[in-house]
Amino acid sequence: MTILLCGSNGQLGKSIFICSKNKKNLIKINKDDLDISDFQRTKFFFEKYKPDIVINAAAYTNVDKAEVEEEKAYKANCLGPKNLSYFANIFNCLLIHFSTDYVFDGLKNKPYKENDKMNPISVYGKTKMFGEKEIIKSKCKYLIIRVAWLYSHFNNMNFLNKMIKLSKSKYEIDIVSDQKGIPTSSLELSKNLWKIIDKYSSKKNNLNLGVYHFSQNGEIISFFEFAKFIFDYMLKNNFIVPKIKPILSSNYNKKIIRPLFSGLDNDKLSKEFNLNIEKWQLSLKYILQLKLKDL
Repeated sequence: MTILLCGSNGQLGKSIFICSKNKKNLIKINKDDLDISDFQRTKFFFEKYKPDIVINAAAYTNVDKAEVEEEKAYKANCLGPKNLSYFANIFNCLLIHFSTDYVFDGLKNKPYKENDKMNPISVYGKTKMFGEKEIIKSKCKYLIIRVAWLYSHFNNMNFLNKMIKLSKSKYEIDIVSDQKGIPTSSLELSKNLWKIIDKYSSKKNNLNLGVYHFSQNGEIISFFEFAKFIFDYMLKNNFIVPKIKPILSSNYNKKIIRPLFSGLDNDKLSKEFNLNIEKWQLSLKYILQLKLKDL
C-alpha cells in the first residue's frame, strides 16, 4: 500500500510520520515538493506514485493573516483539496483530509456534531468549509476529520509553544477566558489516524466514510485554563513562569476572529473505528515532558 503524505513539514505531518509503523510505504511530500493548488504538479505526483491513500495535512493555518491573505488561504485550503479529490477520484484512492472547528460559528454551548450546520465567521473558516465542499462534490472516497486546538512539541507556532516562548520574556500575560474547547495533541491524533487507516485497509467495504470529528476526551476548558495547566506543570518542574490574568476576547484584540466555542463531539469517530482516545490532560503532560527536556 502506497500512502502520500502532503504537508509533511507541518506539526501534524511530522507527527503522522513519526507515528507510522511502516515508513517504507509512506511518501513524504512538503510544500517545496508540491503546491497542491498546482493542478498539473498534483497530477504528476498521482501518476508517479499511484497512491492507495493520500493524507492531506497541508493547509494555510494562520487565522489572523488569512483575513488579509485571502487568496493564499483559498489556494491552500480550497483549491488544493479540490485538486487532490479530483485525482483521488480518478485513481480510486482514499483521501484523508483534515479540517477544523472554524467551519462553525462557535455559538453552540455543547460539542458540535458532524451534521451541525457550518457557519464560519472568519476567512480561514470559510476557506476550510469550501475545501470540504469541493471534496464531497468530487465523489472521491474521503475521510474529512475536523480537529480543534491542535498543538505539538515541534517548533511550529501553536498555543503551547507560544506560552513557553512568552514565559521567557513576560512577567504577566493576558489570556482569553471565554473561548472554550479541548486541546488536541498532534501525536494522539496521529496514533489514532493510523488505527483508522489499519481498519480501513482490512475492511474497505464495511466502513462508513465521510465527515468525522476528532477530539480528545476530558472536560472542555478555556484558553486561560489551558495556559494555567501548562504553567502549573512548568512550575512543578522548577521553571520560572509568568502570572496569568483572564481577559474576555472582546477586550483582547478586536481584529482577531475566533469562535467562542470549539468543542467537537468524537462519539461517531470513536464508535465507527473502535478508538479509545486519550484524555487531553495525559497527552499534554507527555508533550510537555518532550518539550521541556530540551529547554
